[in-house]
Amino acid sequence: MITRADVDDELVSAYMDGQLSPTEEKAVASLVQTDQSWAERLDAFQQDAKRLRKLPVQELTDQMREQILALSDSNLPAGAERRRVPRFRRRWMLLIAVVVPTVFTLLFFSNPNDISRLYLKKDGLELQAGRSILDEDIESSKTWLSPKLWGKYAPEDTSGLGFQVDAEELEDRTVQGEVEYDFDGDGKVDRRELYEVAELDARKGWERFEPELEKVEGDFKEFIGGEVRVTLRVPPGGKKNFRVSGTPGELIVPYRGLRTSKGAYE
Repeated sequence: MITRADVDDELVSAYMDGQLSPTEEKAVASLVQTDQSWAERLDAFQQDAKRLRKLPVQELTDQMREQILALSDSNLPAGAERRRVPRFRRRWMLLIAVVVPTVFTLLFFSNPNDISRLYLKKDGLELQAGRSILDEDIESSKTWLSPKLWGKYAPEDTSGLGFQVDAEELEDRTVQGEVEYDFDGDGKVDRRELYEVAELDARKGWERFEPELEKVEGDFKEFIGGEVRVTLRVPPGGKKNFRVSGTPGELIVPYRGLRTSKGAYE
């Protein structure tokens, strides 16, 4: 039997696509109708789908092919050793499987409108999406570090931090995000972003936050073997203990051709 605690992003995206069993569909429908945070999450998926359908095609690079093959390989049956790719991504992989052999172009689903994302995973920041293995209890802070990055700064592009956390039934819990950039890998922080404090409710259930910037120090520069560090922490004076989900969040950065090795797109 599916309970509210079993519902995650994958089930919600599959609910939007009409791919659930009657039992799953009933559970998700009840959740999005009674929980405002999940209703907003469903709306976010729907908006993403609309944007994906409007994307222009672009040539498939060698690195894009590698990323697509990696995602395809991870699409194993439930219970297999590796995790399943979320269903809304599998749908786009089917489209790619048809288009690539004939015209070698596609809608690059994990990078809409050339938006560069770094995903918060269990062990760090990664360019590829997908669930982490387990939810994680955090006492006061957790930091995610990216690999070495190269990329061209695009001042016209957007940036922002999004994360998914839960206070469960603990009251007066708050979380604040901080992002630090070291653009050339010399170990010094070149840009620091502090985001507004997120106030969590005292109910079980994941809350999605996309806070506004509160304070910025330093300017964006091109990545030349640099790194990004994202930290979620209890702000000064706040009460400890919160939880991050198996899909902790993502950092959108204003870069084109963001990659983890020099010359990967060249």
